[in-house]
Parts: sequence; structure tokens; C-alpha cells
Amino acid sequence: MARLPALEQSQMDERQKKVYDVIATGPRGDVRGPLAIWLYRVDLADRAQALGQYCRYDSSLPPRLSEL
Repeated sequence: MARLPALEQSQMDERQKKVYDVIATGPRGDVRGPLAIWLYRVDLADRAQALGQYCRYDSSLPPRLSEL
């Protein structure tokens, strides 16, 4: 089975571009891995990146513990 290719920005609708920009300009600095594929389901990408950002970057836990 072939893998789903990451969306090019030229293929994205306005909502996908907005979520892409939030991810790319945030602490991750790039849209890669599962987030790039989840843009096919933009609600999933939006919510997953928000949860990931909170857990990884905005948590009150020290970085070492937040990675667990």
C-alpha cells in the first residue's frame, strides 16, 4: 500500500493553510510527521497540534517529564 503524500501548500484550502501556518510558526518550526498527514483531516491536525503544544511546550512540568 502506498503512503499518503504530504499536502503541498498549493493544494490546501484556507482552513488547512491556517492550521499549517499555526504549526509552522510555533515552537515546532516545521510541519512534518503525522501533523503533515493529518492536514488531510484539518480538525484532527488542529486539535492534535494544540494538545501536543500544551503537553510539550506549555505544561508546568519540567521538559524531561513532559516528554514522557
